Amino acid sequence: VKLASVSNLETGTFNDLYDDPMGMKALFYQEMVKQRVLFSNVLYIQFSHTRDDIIKTIAASDKAFEKVAENKNDVDSVLEGKRSLDIFIKRDKI
Repeated sequence: VKLASVSNLETGTFNDLYDDPMGMKALFYQEMVKQRVLFSNVLYIQFSHTRDDIIKTIAASDKAFEKVAENKNDVDSVLEGKRSLDIFIKRDKI
Protein backbone atom coordinates (compact mmCIF):
# COMPACT_ATOMS: atom_id res chain seq x y z
CA VAL A 1 0.00 0.00 0.00
CA LYS A 2 1.29 3.43 -0.92
CA LEU A 3 0.27 6.24 1.43
CA ALA A 4 0.27 9.92 0.52
CA SER A 5 -0.79 13.09 2.29
CA VAL A 6 -1.86 16.53 1.13
CA SER A 7 -2.81 18.96 3.89
CA ASN A 8 -5.29 17.02 6.05
CA LEU A 9 -6.24 14.51 3.35
CA GLU A 10 -4.68 11.05 3.58
CA THR A 11 -4.87 8.60 0.68
CA GLY A 12 -3.76 5.03 0.13
CA THR A 13 -3.49 2.94 -3.01
CA PHE A 14 -2.61 -0.66 -3.75
CA ASN A 15 0.42 -0.44 -5.98
CA ASP A 16 1.12 -1.98 -9.34
CA LEU A 17 3.62 -4.50 -7.96
CA TYR A 18 0.64 -6.83 -7.57
CA ASP A 19 -1.26 -8.39 -10.47
CA ASP A 20 -4.64 -6.98 -9.40
CA PRO A 21 -4.38 -3.72 -7.41
CA MET A 22 -7.91 -2.65 -8.39
CA GLY A 23 -9.33 -5.96 -7.19
CA MET A 24 -7.42 -5.60 -3.94
CA LYS A 25 -8.90 -2.12 -3.48
CA ALA A 26 -12.41 -3.46 -4.16
CA LEU A 27 -11.93 -6.26 -1.63
CA PHE A 28 -10.59 -3.83 0.98
CA TYR A 29 -13.59 -1.54 0.50
CA GLN A 30 -16.02 -4.49 0.66
CA GLU A 31 -14.52 -5.70 3.93
CA MET A 32 -14.63 -2.21 5.46
CA VAL A 33 -18.30 -1.76 4.53
CA LYS A 34 -19.13 -5.17 6.02
CA GLN A 35 -17.77 -3.82 9.31
CA ARG A 36 -19.91 -0.69 8.96
CA VAL A 37 -16.97 1.61 8.21
CA LEU A 38 -17.16 3.77 5.09
CA PHE A 39 -13.49 4.06 4.17
CA SER A 40 -12.08 3.18 0.78
CA ASN A 41 -8.76 4.86 0.13
CA VAL A 42 -9.27 8.44 1.25
CA LEU A 43 -9.26 9.27 4.94
CA TYR A 44 -11.00 12.42 6.10
CA ILE A 45 -10.34 12.85 9.81
CA GLN A 46 -12.81 15.33 11.28
CA PHE A 47 -13.22 16.94 14.68
CA SER A 48 -16.51 15.05 14.96
CA HIS A 49 -14.68 11.70 14.94
CA THR A 50 -14.30 10.33 18.43
CA ARG A 51 -11.42 8.31 19.78
CA ASP A 52 -13.69 5.24 19.53
CA ASP A 53 -14.41 6.03 15.84
CA ILE A 54 -10.69 6.09 15.11
CA ILE A 55 -9.98 2.90 17.07
CA LYS A 56 -12.88 1.13 15.29
CA THR A 57 -11.57 2.28 11.89
CA ILE A 58 -8.04 1.06 12.62
CA ALA A 59 -9.31 -2.33 13.87
CA ALA A 60 -11.58 -2.71 10.82
CA SER A 61 -8.78 -1.81 8.42
CA ASP A 62 -6.48 -4.36 10.07
CA LYS A 63 -9.09 -7.07 9.41
CA ALA A 64 -9.69 -5.84 5.86
CA PHE A 65 -5.95 -5.80 5.08
CA GLU A 66 -5.67 -9.37 6.43
CA LYS A 67 -8.46 -10.48 4.09
CA VAL A 68 -6.76 -8.78 1.14
CA ALA A 69 -3.39 -10.35 2.00
CA GLU A 70 -4.95 -13.81 2.27
CA ASN A 71 -6.66 -13.47 -1.12
CA LYS A 72 -4.36 -11.20 -3.15
CA ASN A 73 -3.87 -13.88 -5.82
CA ASP A 74 -7.58 -14.72 -6.21
CA VAL A 75 -9.61 -11.66 -5.25
CA ASP A 76 -12.60 -12.67 -7.37
CA SER A 77 -13.21 -15.76 -5.25
CA VAL A 78 -14.15 -13.59 -2.26
CA LEU A 79 -15.68 -10.50 -3.86
CA GLU A 80 -19.40 -10.56 -3.14
CA GLY A 81 -20.52 -8.36 -6.00
CA LYS A 82 -19.47 -7.03 -9.37
CA ARG A 83 -16.14 -5.28 -9.65
CA SER A 84 -16.16 -1.53 -9.95
CA LEU A 85 -14.82 -0.03 -13.15
CA ASP A 86 -11.65 2.02 -13.33
CA ILE A 87 -12.84 5.12 -15.14
CA PHE A 88 -9.52 6.96 -14.99
CA ILE A 89 -6.92 5.86 -17.53
CA LYS A 90 -3.34 7.02 -17.62
CA ARG A 91 -2.77 9.14 -20.69
CA ASP A 92 0.07 6.94 -21.96
CA LYS A 93 -2.37 3.97 -22.13
CA ILE A 94 -4.85 5.67 -24.48
